[in-house]
Amino acid sequence: MKFKILVPENYQKNQFWEGTDKILALVSPDQNVAVRVRAFPASEQVNTDLIQQVFEQNVITGSSRLTQEDGNLNQIPARAAAYTWRYNNINTVVGVYYIIQSGMGYIVWTIIPRNLLQQRSKEADKIIDSFALLQSGSETLSMSHGFGSLGQQIKTENQTGVKGIVITDLEIGTNPDNNYNLANKSISFPGSTPTIDVTFGYTGNASGSNFIVKWYNDTHQILVKEFSFSPPNAPSGRGHSFITNNGNAWSEGDYHVEIWHRGNVLDQKAFAVTGQKAQFSNNQSRPLSKTGYFSLVSDDACLEHLVPDGYEIAESKTGLSVWKNGSGLNMVQQVVLKQDDIHTFIENQISTLNQQGATVTGKENFNQNGLLVYQYIYEYGNSLFAYNTAENNNVYYLIGFVGNKNERDKILSFLNETGKSIQKANCPGATGLSGSNLNPHQN
Repeated sequence: MKFKILVPENYQKNQFWEGTDKILALVSPDQNVAVRVRAFPASEQVNTDLIQQVFEQNVITGSSRLTQEDGNLNQIPARAAAYTWRYNNINTVVGVYYIIQSGMGYIVWTIIPRNLLQQRSKEADKIIDSFALLQSGSETLSMSHGFGSLGQQIKTENQTGVKGIVITDLEIGTNPDNNYNLANKSISFPGSTPTIDVTFGYTGNASGSNFIVKWYNDTHQILVKEFSFSPPNAPSGRGHSFITNNGNAWSEGDYHVEIWHRGNVLDQKAFAVTGQKAQFSNNQSRPLSKTGYFSLVSDDACLEHLVPDGYEIAESKTGLSVWKNGSGLNMVQQVVLKQDDIHTFIENQISTLNQQGATVTGKENFNQNGLLVYQYIYEYGNSLFAYNTAENNNVYYLIGFVGNKNERDKILSFLNETGKSIQKANCPGATGLSGSNLNPHQN
């Protein structure tokens, strides 16, 4: 796994192991140019087609390939490919080199915002063109955001093929409970429906590759939302995703939702939206009420949302409160004084978590009641952490749930119910309180 590559002095460098893969990630100071190298063992049966397929399906999911050509990278035989990819709500261009040499696989790639491609591509090319394999000497390497071990995925696919994951039930409706069962099932919704949920059950161990849920508007032939999450290491499980109309009426027409795993559509279901006006304007606060939950207001962030019944403050200090209900599943409320934009804040949080040895298993963002809400999920040891983050009143507001990984379904249910209820509160302005950065260690 020894190689060398140019690392500009002002670039941030992260390196670590992820399963059987060793990874290097380089990021420019303004975070507009990223270069990554992933190195992993490759048996004799592994070829370039296979590593390209796994990378496209599990890392740059949803990308569109523009070009592909077999050639070389710095005199190393390689396949070059270019893609467009919607990443973190930004249109990007991705350049990838796929390499197999001496029992090792290497994926060398860069990602640049499409509108900056002409200005920044030479900068990225200079780094990538310096990549060289070493016979001996020091190693240089790593970073990724919870996509799992690509080398292990290749090994598994090469030996057994796609795992036998079967969807046992797929329902669309509203108001899911803690077990991801819907209180109201339907395939027709008025345009004023704030949130439409899908829940599904499956059999088979789906760990090692994300589930992807894709929502489509068939009438207008557009992708409404794509959400991915990492399933637990278990013989069966349940999944949940939702779309929200942000207070604006859904467009009337036909829709459908698809459940994907390892590049295959496992199941899909159609539904329709009828033409009714939204009940609430984009910035109008909605009354928050749901059985089993109470409304919580943060005066510092001037935000309101639902939280599960039974929680009381157990620990409190400036900018941070820990709530407990005796179950061992804690709720964490945090306020951080705003410095950068929220996207940069989230990326810095995730980078710090990776450096501290946590495994980020899910990340997405969505618009909710006029607010941009980020969700991210990570594991550290036997604990699972799941956070919603929103920006308001010149602060970042975080509300999350922490517990044993065995409580994953309940934690994610609380996360989603809390996240999709966040709205601006009717409160006077208040100066945000600074808080400590997130730490993956659980006391």
